[in-house]
Amino acid sequence: MKARLPLLLAAVVFVLVTWRLWPRGALSPEEEIRALVARCVVAAEDRELGVITEAMAPRFSGPQGASRDEVKGLLLGLLMRNREIVGVFNPSLEVTVDAPDRAHLSGKFVFARVKAKSIDGVPEGGVLSSYRIDAALEKADGHWLFVKADARGE
Repeated sequence: MKARLPLLLAAVVFVLVTWRLWPRGALSPEEEIRALVARCVVAAEDRELGVITEAMAPRFSGPQGASRDEVKGLLLGLLMRNREIVGVFNPSLEVTVDAPDRAHLSGKFVFARVKAKSIDGVPEGGVLSSYRIDAALEKADGHWLFVKADARGE
């Protein structure tokens, strides 16, 4: 029995590792877009504007026709000058895939003074600002990019 125990443990470890590393199916377009938004939210919290601008197409058009560089400047001002923002939340997000290479989304984004696991963990008075963002995306070279976005305060 003792001779079989290491063999049995090795087999169990092999099965677990194989199961964990087995390739999963590709993400759906909606899942890819949700993952892109999640990366942008984390980048906003970490003040990594490069991640956000890389998610915008070169021909991006923002609120009131703002270019990609103008939106980057607005984000720079919002996130870099306002050190009170430490949490960015996306409590609602609707994604609609219109075609294999076109989609749009609508979501609420909340900037808060505190880091919390969810918007429910933000105490009263902890929210600095909240925006509804409607955006159009296109898939190019296998990656989803924002091509147009509008934001309004809530």
